[in-house]
Amino acid sequence: MIELLVQKISTSERCTVYPPQGQPRTSLQLPEDLQQFYAICGGALLFEGSPFPLLISPPDHIIATNEVLAGGLTGQDPSDYWYVVAKSGEEQLISIDLNASTLGRCYDSFWDRHAIVGSCAVIAVSFSEFLGQAVQAGGSELFWL
Repeated sequence: MIELLVQKISTSERCTVYPPQGQPRTSLQLPEDLQQFYAICGGALLFEGSPFPLLISPPDHIIATNEVLAGGLTGQDPSDYWYVVAKSGEEQLISIDLNASTLGRCYDSFWDRHAIVGSCAVIAVSFSEFLGQAVQAGGSELFWL
C-alpha cells in the first residue's frame, strides 16, 4: 500500500517526493509501514500552494512531539512516545505513536490540544491510513477536522 501511495504522490500535481535519506534515528520501534515509506523516499510535500499543504517529515525531523510543544519529555506520559510525522503550516502537527502497545496510531497534535486527555483525537490507526486519507483530501481540507 505504501508503494502505491508514494507512486500516486509522485505523479500528483503540486506534490514532491524527496529522495531516500535513510530511516529515522530513534531507539524506539518504527511501524512497518513507516519503515517502508522511508525506504522508498525521504519525506514528501503534498499539495503545495493549496489551502492545506502537508509536509510528511523527512527522517531527520521525526522528533518527539513533546520536545517541540512541551519543552521536553516527562517520562511518565503516553505522549512521550508520540513523534512528529507530518505538519500543515507551522502549528498543525500530526504525531505518530511509537509505543509498542499503540504503535502506529496517528494523532492531531495541534498546540492547543496535544496530549490533553479527551482532546487529542486518534485520526488514523496507521501511517498508511493517515497518508491515504491525506492524499484523498487533496489539500482542500485537513481530513480529521
